[in-house]
Amino acid sequence: MQVILGNKNYINECILKNDFKIITNKYGKPFYENSDIFFSKSHTKELSVAIIDNRCCGIDIEKIRTFNKLIVNKICSNDEITFLNSVSNKDYYFTLLWVLKEAFLKCIGVGLSIPMEKINFVKDNKINLKLKGFKVEYKTLNKYIIAICKKG
Repeated sequence: MQVILGNKNYINECILKNDFKIITNKYGKPFYENSDIFFSKSHTKELSVAIIDNRCCGIDIEKIRTFNKLIVNKICSNDEITFLNSVSNKDYYFTLLWVLKEAFLKCIGVGLSIPMEKINFVKDNKINLKLKGFKVEYKTLNKYIIAICKKG
């Protein structure tokens, strides 16, 4: 696994620097044609990030954003809503749940065809990174959160 952090142009150069043609599936997920190498990329206004791996993968980066109850009610499961209502740092955990869900959806390559509230990253009122068949992790980098999801 290789994770790359930089500006948008640098990330695009890293993704495009090989001889593989990039195509997309019916949901818009890009991948290398006829290759066992997978990638995913994400960006904010200031930073971009990419992952390149030998398994299906997804990555997301977000600047920690303000907790928004309207969005929470649209994208979070009941367990996640209960969790967010119990924590003091709502902005951080709201953003964390968002990037975890985005990374997972990018990994499986189905866009938003699965409602985000159907994906649950909370168990027993704690963040749960154990999804059967996937490895999920995250890192906090100053005011950003990066989440990675890989099959296997």
